[in-house]
Amino acid sequence: MATVFAGPGAARHLADFGADVVKVESPDGDGVRRMGWFPPEGGDSYTWKLLGRNKRTVVLDLKTDAGRDALLRLADDADVLVENFRPGTIERLGLGPDVLLARNPRLVLLRVTGFGQDGPYASKPGFATIAEAMSGFAAINGEPDGAPLLPPIALTDEVAALAGAFAVMVALRHRDRTGEGQSIDLDSDGITEAAFDAPCQFILQLRDQKIIAVESDRKVTATIRNRRVSLEPFTPVKFADDPQ
Repeated sequence: MATVFAGPGAARHLADFGADVVKVESPDGDGVRRMGWFPPEGGDSYTWKLLGRNKRTVVLDLKTDAGRDALLRLADDADVLVENFRPGTIERLGLGPDVLLARNPRLVLLRVTGFGQDGPYASKPGFATIAEAMSGFAAINGEPDGAPLLPPIALTDEVAALAGAFAVMVALRHRDRTGEGQSIDLDSDGITEAAFDAPCQFILQLRDQKIIAVESDRKVTATIRNRRVSLEPFTPVKFADDPQ
């Protein structure tokens, strides 16, 4: 029952490898159906076709008793449930981890948020651009004398989707060995949960070589930008036979 990119992306990876994925949509449908470019004949967007591939869909209104009851019945027989609501939302709906795991102790619940279920930023909305800016990723991209440069793709969402799918597989392996399901929080430090970094920290982790460079030589600054401090040539270079 996740929307937009990161959560549905994680489910898409699982579906691509054979999982039977049921996409739960609100009566209004996932907004991705109306996002981006559209085929000439009309219908849903190309973005939806990418994220919704290999999935079955069902419409449930989780604000109604009937919708919540139907979701609970689906979760009773499920191996994995993916959600990316704001922290506290599914608890207010009566669909929190305590309820889901009490009914299905083998369930793996993947909770995808920008800043995790608790902590000082938990209530803030997450977005890929925010993660790419806060992590410093945008600041190290581009030319040395240019402005920070954001990636032209949904990089944070794609990285979070891969990490989420990986986390689910680890949790399923644990479940197969112990019989225990669990709730996965992409930012939790909780002892009882499988703790994985939030999307912002994923992107920060991609910068590890630049961080190492700055720590080992304080004179190394953002002016290195798209260069690799340990590898040359790495960026485009001009050769003697370049006509320009």
